[in-house]
Amino acid sequence: LSHRLSDSDPKDLAALSSRLLAAQQQAPARKRSASTSQIPRRSATGPVPLTAGQQRIWFRELLSPDNAGNNVLTPLRIEGPLDPDVLERCVRAIQERHNILRATVISNGDVPHLAIHATCPMAFTRVDLTSDSEDIDAADVNATVQEHIRVELERPFELTSEPPMRATLLRVGATSWVFLPVFHHLAFDHASQQLFLSELGTVYDSLCRGAGVGLPPLRIQFDDYAAWEHGRLTTDVVEEQTAFWEDTLDGVELTLALPTDLPRPRVPMAVGRELVHPIPDGVAAAAQTLAQEMQVSLVAVLLGVFELVAARMAGKERFVLGYPMANRSRPGTETLIGMLASDLLIRADVAGEEPGSAHVRHVHEAMLAVHEHADVPLHELFHLKRTGVPAGLGRVIPVAFSHMSASREKLTLPDLSVEVMERNADNTTPLDLYFYVVETASGLELTLTYDLDLYRPSTMTQLAEAYVY
Repeated sequence: LSHRLSDSDPKDLAALSSRLLAAQQQAPARKRSASTSQIPRRSATGPVPLTAGQQRIWFRELLSPDNAGNNVLTPLRIEGPLDPDVLERCVRAIQERHNILRATVISNGDVPHLAIHATCPMAFTRVDLTSDSEDIDAADVNATVQEHIRVELERPFELTSEPPMRATLLRVGATSWVFLPVFHHLAFDHASQQLFLSELGTVYDSLCRGAGVGLPPLRIQFDDYAAWEHGRLTTDVVEEQTAFWEDTLDGVELTLALPTDLPRPRVPMAVGRELVHPIPDGVAAAAQTLAQEMQVSLVAVLLGVFELVAARMAGKERFVLGYPMANRSRPGTETLIGMLASDLLIRADVAGEEPGSAHVRHVHEAMLAVHEHADVPLHELFHLKRTGVPAGLGRVIPVAFSHMSASREKLTLPDLSVEVMERNADNTTPLDLYFYVVETASGLELTLTYDLDLYRPSTMTQLAEAYVY
């Protein structure tokens, strides 16, 4: 990253800046206003097709039905006079509030649909790890907690018959608790995690004061969003976007498989580990300056560098990466728990040793084009390419890049101390490698979530260092 930034030509930056401003001014008003249009409530009842993002996840579920790579769990340690009955009421109130948390998946012909249920009780399990003895072995209790975390991470959801959420509350001391809310990724994206914690804190405080749930009505529900997204796919839109993707994906493989340290198992076990690596302040500042001077997003700079590193690692000049999009710019979506995010495909073309700014320009323009053609579900792109998932791979897009802000929301409960727990258990991961840059209050840092069946930790450390330096 630091090397590429030093290659940028100021004249090239100035020329690109003028070009991008002209392109922005020529953009149709329809494009600029589309992200602010209101999503209507749907008048129909009954099942609704999965969103593009959900179809991608469901496709992955069908490929590996017995793994739990799509489970999302943030273990929380709570200290103080917690009322477990109130906490359970809070969680059930949030399930009642968001209908995606009361949904199951059904088949309607060959197309998967969401069935929204008026009631679909989730499992809320309470386990008391304390004993009558005053001498409770803290090490034994912690080992038991970590085992519960592992079990919950590895236990798949049966989405055709149960809701996509469950929770376990462990009592580990007289006034010490561990709360384990688990969600399936089909109903829960990164933004949903922040929303859930915020709503949980608000509802708990309100119920403790005897004031009811204490949340305003939602503008829309998830099935409204899903129906609206599906309704946008008119014949003209499908034909235009299909033509774009046929051209974009011509001559490039969809499944970039980076060299692995270990043989790929026939069935992925989805056991992942996380590596966090800091980006030096000087490098981060230089990346931000380059983005500002070129009038592009910081992510165009960060993604461009990752493409160069991945190209060297894979020994390929043309390949495809996954890149998630939040899809939360329209009114009502910002307060909606659900899987609104969808995976885009970014085609990387790394030919020779381009100057840093030239490659950033290419990445920025590719990202703009892809965002304008983001409605075609991922599995349809495989159909366009007339290809299936390679035997033994079991992953649609094995390598993805993302850029996100660190979660600003945390769980705040009255008279209680709450913190996210460190866990000994490894993560689950649906990908070979998920490489993302996180903006924190103190700067930028890398987080690599990788498949332990494929990569050694030392290799991922070398990859992080190659990216930064």
